[in-house]
Amino acid sequence: MRTRVAVGLAFIVSCAAFLTSCQETTSEVPAASFAQLPNAAEVAVAAAREDGYTGGVGAVVIDATGTYTAGDLTTTNAWSTIKVPIVLAALKEDPDLEDSDLVEATLRWSDNDTSWTLWKQLGSTAAEREAKVEAVLRAAGDTQTTVDVTTGEQYGITQWSLRNQATLASNLRCLDNSGPVLDYMGDVIEEQHWGVGTIDGALFKGGWGPDDEGAYQARQMALIPVKSGGDVTVVLATNVESEEYREDAEDALTRAAESLKPYLKTAQGRDCALNFNP
Repeated sequence: MRTRVAVGLAFIVSCAAFLTSCQETTSEVPAASFAQLPNAAEVAVAAAREDGYTGGVGAVVIDATGTYTAGDLTTTNAWSTIKVPIVLAALKEDPDLEDSDLVEATLRWSDNDTSWTLWKQLGSTAAEREAKVEAVLRAAGDTQTTVDVTTGEQYGITQWSLRNQATLASNLRCLDNSGPVLDYMGDVIEEQHWGVGTIDGALFKGGWGPDDEGAYQARQMALIPVKSGGDVTVVLATNVESEEYREDAEDALTRAAESLKPYLKTAQGRDCALNFNP
């Protein structure tokens, strides 16, 4: 794999100069604060697109000042990121699963067989399983996403917008049975430490795979504890058509994550709040 490139915040100046188009926030933030804390989502997208990268890119960042979105990619297949609400739904059914190999394997190394076992335990029909996972999404403030298992119960094809996923991630700490889920998201195996996995202390889950049109997609969601207290939520996604598609996608998201490190040193984190829907 090519050497991953750490990207600075050179883009900040241009983003701050075009603040209206660069940021989207659900809370009123004094304009002066943006001069000190430019739109991190725009910075991440710009970094991902360096090194000649031509794939689609999207980013959502949530901190105490608001919700920021950037990029041309707003949704993809959920892939293995859907395993987070599947595990939460399974733990709601049976809290004793929290120390099980099923939960650990599903979240630490994204094992498909164990996540399938948890999925099947959610009900006797696909509709019952879908409803229980969707109940987790709704509890976390995602009022739109519907779980799709129309093709051989492949729940990973669920369309999950980056913004809706960021809503769930930002509220994870408030959800019942989230403790073991967050613990495992903070202990993902080393080979998956690309993208947000390069950020110290990140609690994250990734997903990846080819879409129906042949593009390779990779996406990640993360909660990142910061010094000010609370968390910054980061959701990144990309798709690419190239000969080295997986490497290119992972490198793009790693550049995006690296570019956020200076911002995270001074970012204002937020606490979860189940009435929060960015």
